[in-house]
Amino acid sequence: MRVPCGLLLVLAAAGCGDAEYLADFKGNTVPYYAQRQALDAALAAPWQYAGISLRTPRGFSAVSPPPKPTKEQLEDEFFIPPPDPRQPTYLLDPLPGLKGAWKGPLPPAGEQAGQRWLYVLDSRNLDDDPVAPNLDPDQFVEEITDRFARAMNLRTPEPQSFQSMPFPRSAAPFARPVQYSTPPKPLIGEFGDEQIHRVELYVYDSGGRKVIVALVMPEEAMIGPELGEPRDLMLQTLEVGMPSATPQPGGGGAPAGGPVF
Repeated sequence: MRVPCGLLLVLAAAGCGDAEYLADFKGNTVPYYAQRQALDAALAAPWQYAGISLRTPRGFSAVSPPPKPTKEQLEDEFFIPPPDPRQPTYLLDPLPGLKGAWKGPLPPAGEQAGQRWLYVLDSRNLDDDPVAPNLDPDQFVEEITDRFARAMNLRTPEPQSFQSMPFPRSAAPFARPVQYSTPPKPLIGEFGDEQIHRVELYVYDSGGRKVIVALVMPEEAMIGPELGEPRDLMLQTLEVGMPSATPQPGGGGAPAGGPVF
């Protein structure tokens, strides 16, 4: 039996469409959800504050800010605000622009002891900052860097020497690169506790608004892959300002309300 040419064309088109869909599914949708699964396994749900969104590594516990003073307390001239538990006690001076702090997990057996902290700092609205209300936003990055360096008895690197560093470090599908600037090398030294620590500062510039992600870990803990991969994944999730659309694979998007990365 002869098959009409028109039907052959329809069948051929349908078969071609199935093949293209399957190729698109394997080449886009499967890798997309595999990447999302890796992010969800390594990172917590997004933390958000004043237009900033960041997914921190699992195992880091958020430190709550002090309670907001009541109207009566603000009107009391003798009222002394309680200390901010998010501020690092191992520095000589508190950090201005501190918006979020997380304490890292206890070190596994056999790993170097020491502080494990993560901080998010923001140059926005420094006029209302309780630590440095007169700080010039243009000096924000240098001031934060200096407070870490002085506590470690190190020379403060100048912001002009900072180097560009994107995350992810190399092109990756479905991952929008986030561009940071960072000191030429990490700050490595002691905080007076006879433990060698490593401070990594990542500065994101959003139209003049500077957001700094600061990571403080024992030197040995930073070298191993256990933190390196979650750190890199975390840094590619930073968003500042209005949320941007997440790149979607051509073969099918993420479900509505799914996690953004």
